[in-house]
Amino acid sequence: MAFSSIETALSDRPFTVFNGHEHVYNFRQPHGQEYTRLATRSGEQFPDLGMSEDHVTLVTVSCEEIDIATLMRLGIRDRIGSVPLCGDDVCFAAVECATQE
Repeated sequence: MAFSSIETALSDRPFTVFNGHEHVYNFRQPHGQEYTRLATRSGEQFPDLGMSEDHVTLVTVSCEEIDIATLMRLGIRDRIGSVPLCGDDVCFAAVECATQE
């Protein structure tokens, strides 16, 4: 069965998709739904392709929404992969900070 048939069957209700395999974190919203491609969990990393690092993703489900937090080596990120509260300019690892100067 093609995945598009699953999307069609779910089109009248909200859903969230998680997938992996490519080892690079990505968030997108086609058709008004959330699609999150996970990075790696001790697999090969591809830093030249984006956010490719070991992580843990926490998902909390309530009646109203799904809340997603991704704990990556360099910090906690929200569902779109950004550090919350304008923290994208914050350095979380001293060895990484030294190379940014």
